[in-house]
Amino acid sequence: MERNSRRDTRIGGKIDVKTLVGQVDLVEFAEKYTDLQKQGDVYRGICPVCQHDNNSEFVIYDHKTYHCWACGSSGDVINLLRDKYKLDFFAAAEKLADMMNVDLTHDKGYKARKEAVNKRQEWARACQRNLKVVKDYLTKVRGLSDSTIDYFQLGADEHGNVSIPLIDANGRYVSWAVRRFEGQPKYLTGKNDEIFTKAEFLFNMRGAKERMTNTLYLVEGFFCAMSLYEAGFAAVAYNSSQPSKQHIQKMAALLKYHPELTVVLVPDNDGVAYPLVEKVRKNLLRYAPELPVEVLMLPDGMKDVNDFFVAGGTSEGFAQLPKEPIDLFVLKQELQKCGSRTAERKMVESYAKTVKDNLTLLQIASYLAGKWGVTTEAVDDFLQVSRQGMDLDSDFKDPDQCIAETVKMLKEPVMSYGVKTLDDGIRGAGRRKDVTIVGACSSVGKTFFVVCMAADMVVRQRKRIVFFSLEMSAGALFERLIACLLGRSSDIVDKMLIEGDPLAYSVLEKLREYIYVVDKNGLTIEEIDAYVKTANSKMFDGQLDCVFIDYLQYMKGCSEYQVLAETAKGLKPLAKNNNIHVVALSQLNRGVNPWERPDMGKLKGGGDIEASGDEILLLWRPEKDPNLLPDERELKKNKVMCAIGKARHGARIDETELIFDPATSRIRGV
Repeated sequence: MERNSRRDTRIGGKIDVKTLVGQVDLVEFAEKYTDLQKQGDVYRGICPVCQHDNNSEFVIYDHKTYHCWACGSSGDVINLLRDKYKLDFFAAAEKLADMMNVDLTHDKGYKARKEAVNKRQEWARACQRNLKVVKDYLTKVRGLSDSTIDYFQLGADEHGNVSIPLIDANGRYVSWAVRRFEGQPKYLTGKNDEIFTKAEFLFNMRGAKERMTNTLYLVEGFFCAMSLYEAGFAAVAYNSSQPSKQHIQKMAALLKYHPELTVVLVPDNDGVAYPLVEKVRKNLLRYAPELPVEVLMLPDGMKDVNDFFVAGGTSEGFAQLPKEPIDLFVLKQELQKCGSRTAERKMVESYAKTVKDNLTLLQIASYLAGKWGVTTEAVDDFLQVSRQGMDLDSDFKDPDQCIAETVKMLKEPVMSYGVKTLDDGIRGAGRRKDVTIVGACSSVGKTFFVVCMAADMVVRQRKRIVFFSLEMSAGALFERLIACLLGRSSDIVDKMLIEGDPLAYSVLEKLREYIYVVDKNGLTIEEIDAYVKTANSKMFDGQLDCVFIDYLQYMKGCSEYQVLAETAKGLKPLAKNNNIHVVALSQLNRGVNPWERPDMGKLKGGGDIEASGDEILLLWRPEKDPNLLPDERELKKNKVMCAIGKARHGARIDETELIFDPATSRIRGV
């Protein structure tokens, strides 16, 4: 019997599909097909659909939705069954109902929706059989290939119009559209009903998801989306004068699975669409300010995307067409309405307050410098005034913004410590914008501890890190890192490296592009911040995840209490401003015994380090107690105790026991 069938989820014999899906814990369900490992707030494993051998490609979020980065399959439990067993939406829903011991046949709404979809599918297939009526139009006028015509299931209705089935991302025939050759309007679509709402429907989302990487083209018309699909691009059409609120929100939801996504709006070059882009921008600011949007400008004489390809345009040529941020595009439109330089300056000053991205502001400054015939420095100074106002305005976050940040924070993958008892025992540990302090006396093993943590982040979690090794050289640090990854003692690894053992050097393939070391002495917190920004822009393309600082007391001037206090205060801004997690090591005060459990008051630097840390881990070694008898010392050999001195988001444990294994150069949980 299937695991979920132990529950009879029928509610008086009536249940809809949405309720059915809501009752499924996707983690529990997916484990019928694959082994999952919890990593922060998500679960990862081998994809049940494509069986890709990388167990980090298949990710389950919030126990309800998933995404496979290898094959692109994503959605809820019905999508998982649909893609795994090659079923249509309704067959997958009924398979789920059977597994859940639920009878959907009594659900009149479900039956009505299924019948409506089936009728629209039958209409589409009947029209396909009449394709020859419009075949020349589709191939010669619209430039579509047979494979594209077949993919979109185009045909001709009983009046000789081009039939365009409206198929949603789940493969359901939710409505219809036709391109008429006589009468106005040229395009007709089905009316809104319980399975179709025009303002919510994005044409070709099914095809776009198959090709989604980091760019989604947004066009107005059906044939423009078809042309881009044929050219190999991910594209959807909104089929109206401008995208709706719901369209914008649907595209913003894709950031969950494609965090680097940029939407490229391609307005028709017909003299009507360009002025409407200003309204699109307003809706973006209102409903999806986090969604990056650019505008692509078609060449003169090309009315729309379909015209471009019909005229002989290529995929390479289209990809090279000029694009610019929507903020800059709309600014240029607004400047055309101004009658004087004074009016332009006044408009720009107000407009700049709504621009959220500093890089876009720099582009605007460069454009204005050329337009106004002044230096970029002068414009930058001018915009700096506007940025001050913008910064102050944006600091006020309303409840909707706050709860959106909360949900984003909870869904975002965290940086695990690599020790199960700590990862499970500390709630919310390893979040971006947080700081972890690791405190211990000398020779307790705090550097070994964080080296193992860094190794786990890079190799298992595939996080990108910068390790500021202020005490050890980069070579000494990597000796420990490689020993940890190979599970060998330092002596053995030294010999392997000197003799050129291929196994030792093969580890480098796992580390390249994921870790950089800065071993310069006496850095300030400002200099570390500069290194972080450089790493983000040049090494990791804005994807730095975590920074390690080993250790605080080796930073410049930190032998003086006041300097150390100010440095400690800079840790939290370093994490928040760069959207990273920071792990900083700290010595304890003189006179603290390394065999006794310390408290936060023993951190060298006191209250400022304590205040800066979101999580504080304190290590000690019981075996170092000089009063132990030999047999007592043997029992405590290589044990490292870890106390949870502070857990800002809550902790389920007070302390945990770790084992330092010199033979494997690893510290692990018991």
